[in-house]
Amino acid sequence: MSYHLFVAEYNHIPVVKLENKSTGEYAIIALRGATLLKLVIRTGEKLIDVVDGYFDVKELESGSAARSAIMVPFSNKIENNRYVFDDCDYQLSETPTPPMMHGFLRNMDTEIKEKYDCSSHCKVVLTNSGIRKDTFPGYPFDLSTDIIFELFENRLNLEIRSKNKSTKPAPYFTGWHPYFKIGSTPVNDHIICLESETIISTDANYLPLPGNEAYLKIGLADPRCFSSRKKPVERRINDKIINYCYTSIEPDSDGRIKAELISESENTKLKLSHTGKVFYIFTGDGLPIRPRNSIALEPVELMTNAFNRSEHTMDIRLLPEESKTFFCSLEWSPLK
Repeated sequence: MSYHLFVAEYNHIPVVKLENKSTGEYAIIALRGATLLKLVIRTGEKLIDVVDGYFDVKELESGSAARSAIMVPFSNKIENNRYVFDDCDYQLSETPTPPMMHGFLRNMDTEIKEKYDCSSHCKVVLTNSGIRKDTFPGYPFDLSTDIIFELFENRLNLEIRSKNKSTKPAPYFTGWHPYFKIGSTPVNDHIICLESETIISTDANYLPLPGNEAYLKIGLADPRCFSSRKKPVERRINDKIINYCYTSIEPDSDGRIKAELISESENTKLKLSHTGKVFYIFTGDGLPIRPRNSIALEPVELMTNAFNRSEHTMDIRLLPEESKTFFCSLEWSPLK
């Protein structure tokens, strides 16, 4: 059997390891938050790590930088920790600061619901039913969530499936917050390809501006633009400081939007595709742990503060007993 899945411990963290025994590629996922800690891929004759995850249990429990966070039931922040849903006012905390970031699931434990391995791939389903109406202030709804990881040759799939177990509609949207690196490639030497010329314009607290002011067109000459219509040298990170949400991205024929991260020195390309509407790119400047050591390339359903955005009223609405699936796929390949 080429693939193997087993429960283990990694630096004192309970984990599940998915492994391709033929290639030596593997993924390590913490049961806490279904958090991807490590992904080792084969490029040419060597194995390289492409995820800058938490190194030990202390880092994981700190939650610093939300590394590889599964963001349920919302991503990023909500303005003043307050939102209105179905004419009801909800307050996530007694104070507007600090902001409640990236939902609740990332700090909760998951259990193994299903595991499977065979000659072609391996799969684990991690589950959590801890988000309940009396658990978190300002979110009086019941959610059950399954997080599915599948390792194939040259590909890792992730699905986030949540079901509203409440008797009333619930606000909900999700995303993933991975930090990528390609071997020892410095951040500045990575090249990005993303077919978007619209970013979300924000205030000093990285909250989108009101209404249509939030949507900012950037041309090809703008260094924040990473369209394939620009030469690779123009899409190189270099010394750019990036912390933007990219939107208005045309889906491929499979209905997914995509972004690529490229290392010429490692002759490797990562392609990330997903069923949401936006990508976030963050070069990790100012992080307390390993700043500017990797690039957060985040597949997310909706922009920050979507609970308070009128254009997303229907997007966030999850009816009683309704389920919603968010799918993303990470593929790797040589450049030539």
